[in-house]
Amino acid sequence: MSLRTILIHPDTRLRKKCELVKNFDSKLEKLTQDMLETMYDAPGIGLAAPQIGVMLQVFVLDCAIKDEEPNPFILINPSILWHSEETSVHSEGCLSIPEQYEEVTRPKSVKVSFQNVKAYELFKKEKLPSNQKLNSIGSYSNGCLAGGIKLPESGNTWQAMRLSRNRNWGHKNTLNFVRELSQFASSLDGWKGLYIGDISQARGGPFETGHVSHQIGLDVDIWMLPAKTLDLSKNSRENLSSVSIISLDSKNVNTNWSIQHAKILKKAAKNSLVDRIFVSAVAKISMCENEKGDKSWLKKIRPWYGHDSHFHVRLKCPENSIDCIKQIPTVNELSDDRYGCDETLNWWVTEFLEPKKPLTKKEKEALKSKRTPKDYTMADLPLKCGAVIKSP
Repeated sequence: MSLRTILIHPDTRLRKKCELVKNFDSKLEKLTQDMLETMYDAPGIGLAAPQIGVMLQVFVLDCAIKDEEPNPFILINPSILWHSEETSVHSEGCLSIPEQYEEVTRPKSVKVSFQNVKAYELFKKEKLPSNQKLNSIGSYSNGCLAGGIKLPESGNTWQAMRLSRNRNWGHKNTLNFVRELSQFASSLDGWKGLYIGDISQARGGPFETGHVSHQIGLDVDIWMLPAKTLDLSKNSRENLSSVSIISLDSKNVNTNWSIQHAKILKKAAKNSLVDRIFVSAVAKISMCENEKGDKSWLKKIRPWYGHDSHFHVRLKCPENSIDCIKQIPTVNELSDDRYGCDETLNWWVTEFLEPKKPLTKKEKEALKSKRTPKDYTMADLPLKCGAVIKSP
């Protein structure tokens, strides 16, 4: 980001009509981030592109009061759809007319439409990591990865799958975890190691498809399919599929599940770097029933739908990390200091499977309006993610 020069009245450019934005690209993202930095530096609470000599319909604002966390908005091609008849009067200033303030009457409420650059579009284009110190920034579902490290496509005890996605980047802790767990898996009958699914994109951030999390390099998907060979071609890794370990009625494990799966999950859960592991409820039920010794590790095994052909390991925020946000509630809080081998687990194979009532119109509208990471703009992400995108 860099500071721009603010034009001062009566500069004629301040009276010109601006053009609609047509190209939503990294240049536009840089412009908006520069505008925010310039606005904060002034300091001010709003800045339009023509005020820095860029004749585009863009403006930024942040009305957070003093000592509050920044809450920036970026509006591209804004248009007023409606305004109230009721008005209000406020003292206003303008960064292009320094030290001048007037009482201005405006509508009390307005409804505005606008566009913005979707964050996933920017992160998807970055094929290499940022030239920065390794850092997991933000939360697992709203963040980015600085200085990411690439998991080699193949190792002695693993192969990364779906290479065309370029999602085998992560924090060094994640890569070390993969090496350690795959080494353990290779010692088990019928396994030469592990097939590794998605970790993160080169600079983390939101995905266009597939995940809500995996944004800061501390999540990794591991296939249930035993790795019987580690010489798969790139083409094979695009077309081969994992296997499901859930029965047709979704109430039990099937014959694809094995004691080796349980041993791998137990090994992963007992790793001090691991925060929690998401997997199908039937897998946890099987492990709860068959574990005869210490069951404390089972609290890290979290039942979740859609995790029957892979399990999802989430690592803890690295030590001394000031930008990584820990997940709450903790597994201890979720399990009430037990192991989760109780009626809450049984819910997944009883009530959860019952036919769902049709959504009401209000519920459908609420679901449709709910934002997901695919809707995020850079303004939704931690501020440091802007520097991650701009880094060479």
